[in-house]
Amino acid sequence: MENVLQTLAGQYTQQLALMMAAVAVAAFTVSVITEVTKEIGFLGRIPTAVQVIVLSVILCQLVYWWYVTGTEAAAAWWGPVLALVVAFYVAFLAMYGWEKLAQLWARYRHPGGSA
Repeated sequence: MENVLQTLAGQYTQQLALMMAAVAVAAFTVSVITEVTKEIGFLGRIPTAVQVIVLSVILCQLVYWWYVTGTEAAAAWWGPVLALVVAFYVAFLAMYGWEKLAQLWARYRHPGGSA
């Protein structure tokens, strides 16, 4: 598995960097919007974690469809599914930060280790 990741990282370094930057920008955007709106109206009555997850899903779906229409790429069935998966990474980063994600990655990268 590690060899596969090294091969992918070697071939697609620029794309991986752009994807990580896009996820970071999305997580930052979700954090800012959540902080500004969490005390407004009905949003003050729902848990902040729920607001972050819903906002992440909406943002990632909008970005996916914006990309599809802007580049005139063909929309595939797996596009919105992939955007949904990415939305949970965005929500995780917005709630817990990069350090917690790095700890989680290290824990599963080396089975048996504690984070």
